[in-house]
Amino acid sequence: MATTQPDMIGAQMGSLLFVGCSHVAAFARAGESLKRENPGSKRILAVHLQNPKYLPQIVERATGFGLSDAMEELLTRHMKQGARIVSCAGGNRHNIIGLMRHPCPFDFVLPERPDLPITPDCQLVPSSLIEDFMRRDTRAEKTMLGALKATAPDLVHIESPPPVRDDSFILENADQYFRSRDIQGTGVTPAWIRYKLWKTYSKVIRGYCTELGIGFMPTPQTVMDESGFLLPDARIDATHGNEWYAGKIVHYLEGVMFGEAK
Repeated sequence: MATTQPDMIGAQMGSLLFVGCSHVAAFARAGESLKRENPGSKRILAVHLQNPKYLPQIVERATGFGLSDAMEELLTRHMKQGARIVSCAGGNRHNIIGLMRHPCPFDFVLPERPDLPITPDCQLVPSSLIEDFMRRDTRAEKTMLGALKATAPDLVHIESPPPVRDDSFILENADQYFRSRDIQGTGVTPAWIRYKLWKTYSKVIRGYCTELGIGFMPTPQTVMDESGFLLPDARIDATHGNEWYAGKIVHYLEGVMFGEAK
């Protein structure tokens, strides 16, 4: 996946500090745009978990797993300056599992949306099997969320971007991770299957957040089409949101969750 490593340091009262990996890049770009418009603005800050300064991401402590000393110090300092920590950690397991067409095509019925179409010529598997697999495959994400929560008690985690619907756009804009695995030759998983995988992934992550006492922010309708896919205006590549998307998320966080619409 993308390895952009933004690190915008220095908070102010009301700042939102986004912490994550590839999905944090959109918020870094949005923050830089605000700074160009208003050089003193630190409303949107971003830090990449894979920045070498903060590795290893997770360390084992006597009380359990935690963040590296450097990351813990950074987040603590920002919180003392009035920043709120927002996680966009992880967010791509459903793409890694299902963006590319599977050699043994499968589909499943999403329990909360049994009306969604079933793709012909696919093996129908139980949704519980997909959910159990997703849960096993995201243990590291749960560990990261727990470590972030231990440092930032008021942590909020945002849902990962909805899937892009346009197969041709995905093929043209897949990042190196998928290109190196021959997505051009393998093809893209049908859109509704990818949507179901995203919803299942979100259900698993939301469950972790509930268990850990972390606020979970679902994707606002402003960045989705009528079917729940990512709007063309909100995408930058096959799997990530762009600066416009980030601005909509920030507005939703401030206006709906924190009551600070700007």
